[in-house]
Parts: sequence; C-alpha cells; structure tokens
Amino acid sequence: MKYIPKSILAILFCTVIFSSCAEKQDFDQLDNLDIIPTAEASILYVETPEYIINQLNGVNFYSQIFNFDAFSEEFVADNVLDGFITYEVENTTSKPLDITFEFLDEAGNVLDSENFMVNAAPTAILTREIAYGPAGRSL
Repeated sequence: MKYIPKSILAILFCTVIFSSCAEKQDFDQLDNLDIIPTAEASILYVETPEYIINQLNGVNFYSQIFNFDAFSEEFVADNVLDGFITYEVENTTSKPLDITFEFLDEAGNVLDSENFMVNAAPTAILTREIAYGPAGRSL
C-alpha cells in the first residue's frame, strides 16, 4: 500500500510535464535588436586658486580656446544622433563668478554658448544638462 501514493504521484508528475505548454522559440528576434551605445567623456576641468581671482578686479582671469576634435571624427559625425552636455560649476571663492562657455566653429564663429552666474561661496554645485539633437539644440 505504500507504493500506491508514489505511483500516483509519478503518474501525476508525468501528466503535468507532458501536457505543459511551450512556445516555439523565435531566434529571428535577434535581427530586430538595436544596440545603442552610450559614451561619456570629460571635456574641460578648470581649477584656479582664490588668490589669483582676488588679485584681478573686473577682468577675465581665465580664458582658453581648445579644440575638442571628437565631433569631427567620421564615426562620430555619421553615428551620433543626440547627446547631452552636463555642466557642473562650483564656486569656492569669496567673489561671485560670471562664467561663459562658447562653442566655436573653425572660423571662430560662436555656434552655441552657455552662461553661469555663480554667487560667492558657500554655494552648492550648480548642475545644468543641455540636450543636443532632436530633443534639444542643434548638433
């Protein structure tokens, strides 16, 4: 009599296994897969001692023009659809700062600019994200 429950359990288990549903696998779904990479890069980092800022009144204490040639690479020009530039500005000095970022073309014409008015310390880190592409400014 002990073997009857085990045999019933085995028959029930086999019935469930053989009557279960299984969907046919569609391996052609791989053709519909789009992989969109995300890349991050630091463009600029500037740190200036406060004594330099305090020595100068009413003039620009820092100005630099540099080339960021990543956007002129053929791969980037052909494949980048949109992007974001995230600015993080922190003022740890005793003076308010007026910061302007300008993006220039090869002829020196301003393509885009972003201005920041940052109060004297202590201030929180000012974070601003600017979208470029279909959802934002022109690439």
